[in-house]
This record gives sequence, structure tokens and C-alpha cells, in this order.
Amino acid sequence: MIYDQPWGSDVSYAAADANPLTPGSALLGGTQAFAESDAITGLLRYKFNDRFSVHGGLRWQQVQGQITLDGAAYGGAPPGGLSGYSVTIDRDSALGWVAGAAYEIPDIALRVALTYNSEIEHNFSSVESLSPTTTSTTTTKTPQSVNLDFQTGIAANTLLMASVRWADHSETSLRPLIAGVELIDLEDSITYSLGIARRFNENWSASLSFDYEEASSDNLVSPLAPTNGYEAVSLGVQYTKDRFKISTGIRYTKLGNAFAETGTPDVARAEFSDNDVVSFGFKIGYYF
Repeated sequence: MIYDQPWGSDVSYAAADANPLTPGSALLGGTQAFAESDAITGLLRYKFNDRFSVHGGLRWQQVQGQITLDGAAYGGAPPGGLSGYSVTIDRDSALGWVAGAAYEIPDIALRVALTYNSEIEHNFSSVESLSPTTTSTTTTKTPQSVNLDFQTGIAANTLLMASVRWADHSETSLRPLIAGVELIDLEDSITYSLGIARRFNENWSASLSFDYEEASSDNLVSPLAPTNGYEAVSLGVQYTKDRFKISTGIRYTKLGNAFAETGTPDVARAEFSDNDVVSFGFKIGYYF
């Protein structure tokens, strides 16, 4: 059983200049996007023998969000533009599935696993505000993805780990009825990871890994997701006792530079450069 929050956004641009002589002077001032998700995945594994196994299960997911478009970049107020437009996406639940297979050689700690995660389609009840307020149904998909994970022992108590992940982000769209335009503009991603793990004793182990997500050749992105690829370094520590595993870690991410565009294609409205992120993780597992 896995609980996570796989998708999310929390973007807010400073409000436009309050000076009445220069209204709407900020191109994206007041634009905001908030989304959150919760998912529970139930997985089972069947071992044919010590080498081959298959795994799969169901994934239940909830998503909700809210978007506000504001600023001169959106063409001013209606009817000529979308500045001041907002949409609230009510929480919706939907099911997806997971399936995969693995090959192992226990004597050298070798394991190769391929896992497919299905797309999940949500039909949201949405409330749009752009004079007048309108309620409608909006369909959105969270993307399918494929993970290839590899590990092997390279010395006593030492593992080499690697993975590749492809995610079909371009299939994720949000086109509410009144807005009439795509509010989500993402491209497919390929993420690579390479790391090493070391067990110091029966209780303690640590890992160091490097992650890289390929940047798109077109660095024009949505202002609601203003990054283009990344590089990251992660350090993790794990404590194992009986059937419990407690893991924690820290990660530093250097975000790729990007230019944000709105409804005017190929016109940059904001530049994002030299940005980074520091994040922390914590996990408790029980194995039986």
C-alpha cells in the first residue's frame, strides 16, 4: 500500500502595480495556480521463481485545483482578453492501474524492473468566472508513465542503482468551456537517475544519487509551470529494524532556465533563470 501526492502546483505572481496611473503594469501580476492530489496504490507481486516475478494493482487518485489568469499578458479584461479569469476545479476521484515485471539474480543483488502506470482520466465539475460565472464539466488526464529500474551489487554491501522514467505529460490538458484555451501546456519528459548505496551494518545504510531531466528544445513554457528540465543531487539515510524501514533524505535541484508565454504563441512574457530548490523527504515502510 502506497500513499503519495503525485501531482501539484503552487504558483503565484506578485499583484500588478497598485498605482492607479499605471493599472495592469505587471504582465502576469495576480496570476495564480494551485493544484493538489492524493493517491493510494495497492500492489501485489507474484514470484514464479527466484528470478522472475510480475507485479500490478490499482491506483485511486483525487485531484482538485484553482487557476486565476491576471495581468496585461492576457490581453486585458474581457471581452478582449482573459485578464481576471478564474476557474475552480472541484475534487474528483478516479481509478487507474499499474503493471510490471522484474528479473533478479539474488546472489549479486541484481534486479531489473519495468513498470507501467496508466493514465487516469478525471471529469471535473468546474466553476469559471469571467462575467458571467459558468458551471461546466472539464475532462483532464494525468499522464501515463513507464519506469525502468536497475540495481546490482558492485562490492560487498554496495549497490549501483539506475533508472529511466518516461511520462506522457503532453496528454495532460485543461480547456474549460468559457476560457476556450489550454491552461496546461506541458511536454513529455524523460528523467534519468544514477546512484550508489552502501550498507554500513544490519541497521544503517546511505545512498547518493544524481538525477537529470532532459530539457525541451523549445524553452517557451506555461507561466503556470515555469521550468525546463533539471539536475539534482540527493543524499539519503535508511534505518532498518525487524520489518520496519525508516528513510529520510535531502535533495538539491537546479532548475532549467525557461521563458513563459501565454495565449500569444512564441512571445516570451517572463524569464526564469538561475533558480533552485531544496527539498526533504521522509518515509516509513513495513514489510511482510
